[in-house]
Amino acid sequence: IALLAVTGMRPGEALRLRPGDIDTDGATVLVRANKHGPDRLIPLHPTTLDALAAYQASPHRKAATPPPEGTLFVTIQGKAYQSATVEAHFQRIRDAAGITWEGTTPCLKDLRHTFATRQMIRAYTTKGGNPAGTLGLLATWLGHSDPSHTYWYVQAVPELLALAARRIDTTTTTE
Repeated sequence: IALLAVTGMRPGEALRLRPGDIDTDGATVLVRANKHGPDRLIPLHPTTLDALAAYQASPHRKAATPPPEGTLFVTIQGKAYQSATVEAHFQRIRDAAGITWEGTTPCLKDLRHTFATRQMIRAYTTKGGNPAGTLGLLATWLGHSDPSHTYWYVQAVPELLALAARRIDTTTTTE
């Protein structure tokens, strides 16, 4: 679940990862051909690499004896997790945390939207940040076949709207 939050990967992409897809030297993860495009590399923060290495070396994973060619994330039987199982775990975590919301129930795929929105906020708040360039990079990062598909992932949260509004040239606006 944390990997989804820090990479913007689709839940199914994370579930299909294999140990060899993690490149610790290059600090990347290989996301194999998804529903719309070719393989892609996603950069990983050192703390994410550390967490993945700790998971791979964990006694629980080793005791499951997953097949060498199998997936990275495995059940106690050493088999690949199913999307519905991971979504159910997420629901239990969300409920135990007492998170409340209005509207539709949050689900794992919503982490992609949060990731994209956070990246755009970072583009606006980082010195020399380039929101337009970041949006184009996000299209590749998220595995979109067309950059216009990425617009739907960026949420109109107040913080992002305020940052974007500050960039508008007031001399070109009308009342």
